[in-house]
Amino acid sequence: MIIKLNGNKKTPEGIEKISNAVTGIGESYGGWTAQLLPSQAEPHIIGIAGDTSQADVDSIASYFKSIDPSVDDVVRVTDSPPLVSRNLYPDMNGKTLRVNVNGIEIGGDDFTVIAGPCTVHSFDQTLELAHWAKEAGANLLRGGAFKPRSDPRTFQGLGIEGLEILHRVSQITGLPVVTELVYSTKRKNGETIDCLAAFIEYGVAMGQIGATNSNSHGLITDLAQTGLPILHKRNPSASIKQYTLSLQTAWLAGNTNVVACERGVTAPDTSYQRNMMDFAAIHALRQQTVLPVIGDASHGTGREDLVEKGTLSSIIYGAQGTMVEIALPGMVDHCDYAQSLKSPKALKELIANCREMYAIVNGKH
Repeated sequence: MIIKLNGNKKTPEGIEKISNAVTGIGESYGGWTAQLLPSQAEPHIIGIAGDTSQADVDSIASYFKSIDPSVDDVVRVTDSPPLVSRNLYPDMNGKTLRVNVNGIEIGGDDFTVIAGPCTVHSFDQTLELAHWAKEAGANLLRGGAFKPRSDPRTFQGLGIEGLEILHRVSQITGLPVVTELVYSTKRKNGETIDCLAAFIEYGVAMGQIGATNSNSHGLITDLAQTGLPILHKRNPSASIKQYTLSLQTAWLAGNTNVVACERGVTAPDTSYQRNMMDFAAIHALRQQTVLPVIGDASHGTGREDLVEKGTLSSIIYGAQGTMVEIALPGMVDHCDYAQSLKSPKALKELIANCREMYAIVNGKH
């Protein structure tokens, strides 16, 4: 259920009054919470989170109209998900919301590039690759400090030390850091590590929810409540409906700065490629939601020689940015080496070609 407001009549006091009323009425229906949706979108909307199936929408509408003149209507939403669905924002005209990450805008006029190693292995490795990214024109630095590996016996990341390295490298290069949150807290050697607090302490600019945790609503909520922008990857087995339902989790926690990321589905023949990029999913997400959408062809193909082709194709389908992995040549034991670009020249060419393609697709060439 959503409450549509008249943008010319709404006031902070009125919104507070309506929100309090939502909470009060909701006590009779198992608990409701009010969520004011992004002001970038019109019309202005307050979403009601909770079970509204037993509530009479006409009675609810009459009540809210009686307590504040800004209320235009109250409607029951049958399209899922109710909070990020494009049909709630007719005035967006095909555009997406814009997510600001330390001054870098994702979903705006420019193509955004997030580049860096899959995993932070050392300070020297991360710094050199960050210089590659900076000089090639990347906007943000990626790097895993905590890694959710398929085999728990393999390297799981440097943890807090990895965050410290990313922080130092970011200070040197000026590239804001994007890194994955695997768990909110972790027990190690009898001590509890507060990963969320460490993200804030070490200046992480954007938290990532990886494919493994794409439906981990508790983890997403924890990250959302830090206020950090969120890069939310799709699980390879998730349908578009399942993924978009999960994408609203952060919004329900009060954080609307969410970027969707398509990273491929399991390939039918993994002897050739690790994953298969689902380009249609990018198109579907642009059609069905108002979130910015980027692609990750490094994971989406699993092959270095397919990364640029996959990235360029994703732009044709509507991607507004990319996440690309890079690795120092010869470091074959490093995580995701096979799908990483291995020279600054290759990265520079990819970024230049992507921005040219983006300009062509968006009529700016």
